Amino acid sequence: MVTEELFNNALRIAVQLGKTDHFDGYKSGLSAFDLWIKELRHYSVSMGTGEFKHHEVNLTLSNCLLDSRKAAQRYLTAMNAHFKLKNGDLILEGYRKEVDMLTDTQERLLPSFRSSPESWTKEILEEQA
Repeated sequence: MVTEELFNNALRIAVQLGKTDHFDGYKSGLSAFDLWIKELRHYSVSMGTGEFKHHEVNLTLSNCLLDSRKAAQRYLTAMNAHFKLKNGDLILEGYRKEVDMLTDTQERLLPSFRSSPESWTKEILEEQA
């Protein structure tokens, strides 16, 4: 029973964080995505020099997001097998789609960590946004 309680608590916290606008000065949940998109669009519009100096930060954030979504998908798949979540298949399908989209973006669109700021174009930033 302890495992089920921990799982239910993990879900409750995940939903709460998704709905929380910010905490301790950090954006959270959907508002964090909105800020990231806004900043990517800002840089895509203001790239007069053709250099995206924040490319390493952006790649790190993208990789962390993809890694966390893959981990969540694995965790929820395992827990759903034991507890049969209400709407579990829909939740897992949402994570699968997000993982697929993020993987495609990383493989097809984003330059590598070995890239330079000049490798990033306005078009790349706009498409990522």
